[in-house]
Amino acid sequence: MAFGDITGVIATHEFDASHGVEPSIIHILDTLNCLAYQCVDDDGLARSILITGAGAISEPAGNTLEFETNYLTNLSTCLRPTHIFCIAYDDGVNGIQLEAIVVAPDGTLSQHANHQALVSAGSHVNYQIIHVAGGTVVVVMRGPAGWGRMYTWNVSAIGEVAAAQIQYFTFHSAAIHHPRIAHVGGNVYVIAYQVASGEGYARSVTITPAGDISFTAFGAVEIDNVWADEVDLAKIADGLFVSVHRDGSSHGWAAVFEVTAGGLITVPTNNRYEFDAALCYWPSIVKVTNNIFAVAYTGSGNDGELKTISCNVASAATWAAIGSLKFDATSALANSIRHIAGNVYAVVYHQTGDPGQMATIGISSPSLARPHHEMMMKVGP
Repeated sequence: MAFGDITGVIATHEFDASHGVEPSIIHILDTLNCLAYQCVDDDGLARSILITGAGAISEPAGNTLEFETNYLTNLSTCLRPTHIFCIAYDDGVNGIQLEAIVVAPDGTLSQHANHQALVSAGSHVNYQIIHVAGGTVVVVMRGPAGWGRMYTWNVSAIGEVAAAQIQYFTFHSAAIHHPRIAHVGGNVYVIAYQVASGEGYARSVTITPAGDISFTAFGAVEIDNVWADEVDLAKIADGLFVSVHRDGSSHGWAAVFEVTAGGLITVPTNNRYEFDAALCYWPSIVKVTNNIFAVAYTGSGNDGELKTISCNVASAATWAAIGSLKFDATSALANSIRHIAGNVYAVVYHQTGDPGQMATIGISSPSLARPHHEMMMKVGP
């Protein structure tokens, strides 16, 4: 079986029968994972989940924690190694909050007394949190006045969230939407986003392990000259990145671009690829192996769709469809896909009526493959 071939749905699991909206899952260690979502009454709930190497799903005892009792929407999550689950979300009143949850090896969830901080005041609908190094995390966002902003913050190894930012930085001095950030190498990162006129852009920055942010020597580059809404971003090989998004007709597109170690962004010819010519909302991307990625999204009829695609770049990009799967023929909204281990991937989402659902899916991957977020952070075996 070739890398990227989809073997099908392994298991499904309803993690919240009442209200499990906009879920996001992160692999913690071995079979242990943690997800966060908007639960009943629009509160914020974290839940630990067990996923075996074969893709079986279960829940340990004492595995839930309500971390927000007023309101939560538009959340993003990351792992602060080795076991701190970090969540950025809009509380609907004050602004973007940063929350830290301690995940014990048995799946029990707890919090430090200082587990929360206000990152940015005001209403924000587009943002992402990732781990940088040590205790440093960064939140990229569509900030006040819609400008592209980012904040670095410290979260300790015991889950204590610092009271104040390390640094605040503006990476785009005009309105943007849906910024997503990925690690290039060393201290260099790249941000993909949609500008006010609709096109997709990328810009590189440096972030030190201590959280200091600056521009590289290179400016922003247009990576999609048509339309790039609901962006998600992944590094699919050294120096090679793919943005997935929907266009103005709600079709699914991918755009590839290259980034050097110093942050120079170049766009090859034939860099755009339409992976769904009918309908695509909330695309979520994950690397499978070098030059191969998977994208989960809401397709026609609100069905859950998964596709695997290869992209190789010489002077021009060469694209090829590998596999396709309808993983939920009922409905799948606000999808988020993550690599669990080996050939096992998990998609979490909510269905029409808001129950929270997840599915494990088999995708042929390199032997002994482990979650790609671990490799990016240089943690794990």
